Amino acid sequence: MSVPPRIDYDRVARHYDSHRGWEAEIPLRVLECASGRPVRGLTPAGPVLELGCGTGNMTRWLLESWPGPVVALDLSRGMLGRAREKLGDARLLRASVERLPFQSGQFEAALGAFFLHHVEAPARVRLFTELRRVLGASLLKRGRRKPKGVAFLTASHEQIRKSYMTRWFPTFAAVDCARFPDLDLLREELLAAGFSDAAHDEVSRPVPKGGAEMLEKVRARFVSSLELLPPGEFEAGVAQMERQLATDGHLGDVSWYATIVHARC
Repeated sequence: MSVPPRIDYDRVARHYDSHRGWEAEIPLRVLECASGRPVRGLTPAGPVLELGCGTGNMTRWLLESWPGPVVALDLSRGMLGRAREKLGDARLLRASVERLPFQSGQFEAALGAFFLHHVEAPARVRLFTELRRVLGASLLKRGRRKPKGVAFLTASHEQIRKSYMTRWFPTFAAVDCARFPDLDLLREELLAAGFSDAAHDEVSRPVPKGGAEMLEKVRARFVSSLELLPPGEFEAGVAQMERQLATDGHLGDVSWYATIVHARC
């Protein structure tokens, strides 16, 4: 397969929020995996760092739920511009994840949703090393360690191959399996960067029968993978979805599955 074109996220930002967003459950689950403790009722808490915040959909839940400072960063000016429109004076930074502009030991937890597949392997190793630095390790009374960690929402190769998208777009799995890092590789990279207790948990959102809303999301290319399909495949897949919806009245099971990869300092 040839090298896919790069996606212009400044352009994508203009319509990104039309079909993307989070309900509270998933962001809070990721936050709890990163912090190592229940979120609600914590007072006070140290700063949390969100990587690849995009237009701030998950950032909004972090700001509402985490009893401490939240810092979010992204590399796309367009994405951050949209985030600032929604989040006002939230601390949003444009920065590369390879060299984080923060002091050592500054954060209590770090997290991100569906951004690791945008970071190439060598840069990802540098990112994990940088995260280990900015998290550091704090000690509480009696020598007990303060919980610190990372958590990333991603998708396993098995989940990608079983995705409902493969019913209409034959190369979807190949495109995303080439982009998304294998879970075992992520675990090895986290351990090599000095993290411990690397593990992963599956999360899901059951949708037994998708309908017109799903068709509209696909038409809007709500996931970046749809920007990378071979010529003609996207149009053919959309046409197939339209015929199925007209014939059956639904698109079948479009349940969503993902994986939270997490580790401790």
